[in-house]
Amino acid sequence: MIARCTDFDNRVSAAVHSYRPDLLILGSFDRWLQDDAFTDLKSGTCEFLTILEQESPSLKIAVVLPTPLPPDTGSCLNAQLSNPSECSAPINNALSVANKIVQIGVPKAVQFLNLTPLFCSITVCPGVIGNDLTTIHGFILKASYARTIAPAFVDIVQAKTGIRLDR
Repeated sequence: MIARCTDFDNRVSAAVHSYRPDLLILGSFDRWLQDDAFTDLKSGTCEFLTILEQESPSLKIAVVLPTPLPPDTGSCLNAQLSNPSECSAPINNALSVANKIVQIGVPKAVQFLNLTPLFCSITVCPGVIGNDLTTIHGFILKASYARTIAPAFVDIVQAKTGIRLDR
C-alpha cells in the first residue's frame, strides 16, 4: 500500500510540476481525520505536500479545511416542513474535525482555507441559507449554493495565497 501511495505521489507531483501552475487547491476529507486507522494516509498526505513544496517552491498550495455540513437537508426538510431550523447542525458538532487537519504535520507553506463563515453563523450551520439548500445528502454541495458563495471563495483564496484569480 505504501509503495503504491509513494508511486502515486511521485506521478502526481511530477504532473503538477510539469503544468507549472501558480496555485493548487486541495480538498480535505474529514473522515480519515476521525479514524486512527488512517495513520498511513495522514502521513502520506503530509509527505505528498512536502514533495510538492520541494519540487515546485514557487507553487502556492491551499487546502480547504473540512467544511461544516448540516444533516441530510432534503430529507430533514421533508420531515420538518413546519420547522426548518431543525435541519441545522450546532457549529461545535459541524467543526469537530476541522482543526485536526492543521495538527498532522502539514508543511508550513500550505495555506488553509476556512470556509466556515460561508456555511455557519456563530452558533449553527443551517441546511438552508437564503432560499437555497446548502447540501444534498448531507455532504454534496448544491451547485446553486456553490454559485452563490463562489465570489466569497475567490476572495478567501486571494487573501490567503496572494494570487489574483480571474472571476
